[in-house]
Amino acid sequence: MESRWEANFSFFHSSLRMSVECAFSMLVQQWGCLWRPLSSSLRHNILSVHACAIVHNWCIDHGVPVVLQPQAGRRSVRMDQR
Repeated sequence: MESRWEANFSFFHSSLRMSVECAFSMLVQQWGCLWRPLSSSLRHNILSVHACAIVHNWCIDHGVPVVLQPQAGRRSVRMDQR
């Protein structure tokens, strides 16, 4: 049986994980270079994802519409429409 501390940790860990997964999903939908497995070195892959995140945040900060690319059978969604 989990202790109270372990149960609290599990709850907050799960909550944070969902936020990270949602944010990464938005990056993948927006940036075509993330639509397929990254095949470079780990260092280069980390830099690529970091660059996508920086440009994504810059677009949001400067009012550039962020359009998420549709997945099969879905329409495009602008971030300000969510």
